[in-house]
Amino acid sequence: MKYLFEKKAGLLFAAYLFSSVEWVFAQEGVNLDAEEENANASPSLWQTMKSSAETMSSELEKKAADGLEYTKQTLGEYSEFKTEKAKEVVSVFNDNIKVIEEAGFSVDDLYVSLSLVPVVTAKFKQVKQLSDNELSKLLEKYHDKPLLIYILRTLHKAYGMSFSNYQVADVSVRASIPPSTTIHLRRVD
Repeated sequence: MKYLFEKKAGLLFAAYLFSSVEWVFAQEGVNLDAEEENANASPSLWQTMKSSAETMSSELEKKAADGLEYTKQTLGEYSEFKTEKAKEVVSVFNDNIKVIEEAGFSVDDLYVSLSLVPVVTAKFKQVKQLSDNELSKLLEKYHDKPLLIYILRTLHKAYGMSFSNYQVADVSVRASIPPSTTIHLRRVD
């Protein structure tokens, strides 16, 4: 891999050198083709450099086009994968909406972000408060659903927190790797 990089860098440098030399001669008003016509000997150093640089330039262009096509194809396949994963997480929220409501929370909004790792963020508000005992029974009933358990525990803890001069306005749970929770606090006077 290192060798390929060094080879490509050398080719780019040769193409740059060629264009720089050609520009300098153009600025000086030197007509290289006329000088080469006068020399009936074997190809000049300039002609050899020019030919090599043109060959390298076309090779680089072809390699870059091939690499770009491969990257587009790979990203296209990954994009479909990301979309499917995001849809799976949204369906987990939809499948468990009744349980979340039973736990005393409403889902206000869902935000889907299709990044390197797809992220689904749900914004919750508390509509009723469950006791610790009621929550434990609910968690026990759905012990085989880890994302749902995480959401319910997180929401219960977040709405159980107290802050001086602030109250919890809503809580956003981010389903990604790793999951995270954002607590929106509203100032109370």
